[in-house]
Amino acid sequence: MTWDQNEPSGNQYRPAVACWDCGWDGLHDVWHSALFPFFCVRLEVAAERRLSWERALEHCERQDSALASISSQTEQLLAETEVQQSGVGGPVWIGLRFLVDRWLWVDGSELRFVAWAGIERGDRCPVLKRCGALSEQGLWENRDCAEEHHFICN
Repeated sequence: MTWDQNEPSGNQYRPAVACWDCGWDGLHDVWHSALFPFFCVRLEVAAERRLSWERALEHCERQDSALASISSQTEQLLAETEVQQSGVGGPVWIGLRFLVDRWLWVDGSELRFVAWAGIERGDRCPVLKRCGALSEQGLWENRDCAEEHHFICN
């Protein structure tokens, strides 16, 4: 994407950029305190390797990322699409972990959206299966954290 005609305008605007669908043909510089809604997603399926959940988390963190958190139906569909396009098949690790008495995302946030596979039911207290994965069918499964799978960073 490139700057629109006569942009950046340099009208004492701070370095902030806006792009939205309102008939513009490119980017515009805007006042840095202007408030606009945003949606930012970058999912990457690690198709080149299989790792345990902990090692997958470490790999994502080395990439200045994290294992993917899924907090809406939209994010779920994006994750499913990325997995399908990668062609890895099988379960892939996501940033879901059972700690103390509940499932949490790696950033510490609670589940606002759930997509558990029917038999898995994440509300049970798992003994060994304390890490979350996205199944080939696009549902969440609790799995043994030592298993090695592909994974999704975001």
